[in-house]
Amino acid sequence: MATIPGLKSSFDTISVAEQFVRLSQLASGPAFELQFSITQETVLKRLDKEILDLQQEKNTSGATALLDINVTRLKRDVADIDAYAARTKSNRVTTETTIAAFTDLIALADPSTVAEFDSRLASAIADIEKLDTPVFERFGAPDGLRKLKADAVAQLNALVHNNFATGGDISAVQATLNGLSASFGVTLEITRINEDAGFNLSQNTSEKIADLESDISAIQLGAQIENIDEIEKKKEQFARILTALSLSFEIAQSITAYISQYTVFKQEIDPGSVLNLFA
Repeated sequence: MATIPGLKSSFDTISVAEQFVRLSQLASGPAFELQFSITQETVLKRLDKEILDLQQEKNTSGATALLDINVTRLKRDVADIDAYAARTKSNRVTTETTIAAFTDLIALADPSTVAEFDSRLASAIADIEKLDTPVFERFGAPDGLRKLKADAVAQLNALVHNNFATGGDISAVQATLNGLSASFGVTLEITRINEDAGFNLSQNTSEKIADLESDISAIQLGAQIENIDEIEKKKEQFARILTALSLSFEIAQSITAYISQYTVFKQEIDPGSVLNLFA
């Protein structure tokens, strides 16, 4: 085995082969660390790209498209339904007030209360004109209130009582008021039904919207959970790759050290061993 004369060791010389192997082993560590760092950076970039691809693939817009359309349609309906519910409630209150006014007017149809009659009549006409009766009503049952409103205002404005000078004047006015009161009584029942229907429709629509939005959230959450699971699997996969690289280096180092120990480096002989006789 080649030696370097003049350099002392425990065997009075230093083996060139041994020093070369030792230097190679010392250098292999930093070299591996550098390559491992580069590899790790490459793996992490690849992981980031695959995670981004997974996030883009888990697009739930297709799965929720129909639900989104239904939610949009129902939300658009809510405004109309709420307006209808408010309108029927207002009309119900006004109709009840009008019927009460007719009762008062019938009682005031007397020569001694003409001024009070005229004042109450003007108030009743003003209330009837407040009735909200659109040309087209999207919801509920037809209540006939639009036509009745126009007829009632026309009849009340045309009412001539002649200061209730005669019994005929009183009877004529009271007959008109009784007829209008009966007509408003019929519409009142329909208005009450429509008011209840409007309230229930508003409640049901809000519940449907909440249910649909809950379904949309469930779909999106499910996609997110699947996404997270896929991402975790990718992380584990790349972690195993890096671990395998690290272990393979350590194993290679151990094998190299083992071979060098028994093929290149001088063996240490225990004192007193029979091998000392040949050393």
